[in-house]
Amino acid sequence: MIDLFDGPRLAPDAPTGLGQAMQGFKRAGTTPRRALDYYPTPDDATQALWAAEGAAIGAGPVWEPCGRGGAIARVLQGHGVTTIATDIVADPAHDVAGVDLFAVQSAPARRVVTNLPFAISRAMIVHLWETLAIDYLAVLHKASFMHCGEAAKLWRDGLGNTRRWDLSWRLDFTGGGRPVMDCSWYIWDRIDPTPAIGLLDRDGPIVPQRSLLT
Repeated sequence: MIDLFDGPRLAPDAPTGLGQAMQGFKRAGTTPRRALDYYPTPDDATQALWAAEGAAIGAGPVWEPCGRGGAIARVLQGHGVTTIATDIVADPAHDVAGVDLFAVQSAPARRVVTNLPFAISRAMIVHLWETLAIDYLAVLHKASFMHCGEAAKLWRDGLGNTRRWDLSWRLDFTGGGRPVMDCSWYIWDRIDPTPAIGLLDRDGPIVPQRSLLT
């Protein structure tokens, strides 16, 4: 049986109680980071994305290049979407082929929906959008992803996202019942390049997405 949590760690362990630390309390230790930053996408995040972006995603094929566990593909398939799932760790039980994204030179589909390992997400976005030149890319990430550091280089290099959907709830990636991370879906879209921002509830957009050009 494949161990879905096997592999090296891509980043240092996360601080425990970070929210308390930011309010001036003493931080207590760290929480071990999962191997290869494997944190399966909660179904409600993908359902909300589909409610907002289903027309753009279409019937497929849609590629999930970090598809171990089959979380995103399963939800999309439930909406009749044809999916292709790969991951650096093969997962035959969920029809996920073992493929290193950085070794891919020709994308198996022109649309991608994924939850990339946060620690190396910028490099993966560059490879998908610039090297493979796909048409549509939806990436789940923390809400502050584009604010500074490595991700801000995407904007400086002309690779900023087209749209952003902020989630109105925090995602429980670990199943621990105490989610702490605000997340957003970042969309790159060559077919409809109008920049816009919106807010998503679990059932879909709370209000219509607002164009940043008006």
